[in-house]
Amino acid sequence: MKNIRFKSLANKFSWIFFLVFFIAFVSCNYSNKKDKKNELAKEVQDVKMEATDILQEQKKELKTEVDSAVTEFNNQFYEFEEKFQEGTQTVNAQTKELIAELKEQSDSLSMRADEIQDQSQENWQDFKEELQHDTEKFKESVGDFFRDNT
Repeated sequence: MKNIRFKSLANKFSWIFFLVFFIAFVSCNYSNKKDKKNELAKEVQDVKMEATDILQEQKKELKTEVDSAVTEFNNQFYEFEEKFQEGTQTVNAQTKELIAELKEQSDSLSMRADEIQDQSQENWQDFKEELQHDTEKFKESVGDFFRDNT
């Protein structure tokens, strides 16, 4: 009789032990999944922040590049204008037309540089490539103009 009670009691303890072990295993596994999910969400957030920082740095660099090209043109133009007023530089109709075109391009670049911060991440690459291209063309035109007219 003691043997039957002992077996019954041992059987109950086995089931209790099994249930406790199973509950502990399931709750640990759930906790690990939750921790991994939180860790992954944090990593995704960190990547987004890094991408935003890179985008802001690229915008800043492009604005600096455009502003520099416009400033260089303005400085060269003021020197050219001083020479013209002193009488050491002559200006014909074609030169006046080229100056007007360069001023227009300069103003256009300045306006577009002011729009840099408004660009979203989706259209940034196209905007950046176009503005860089236009800035390089502007620099070439300015260089050619002042090389030919000074």
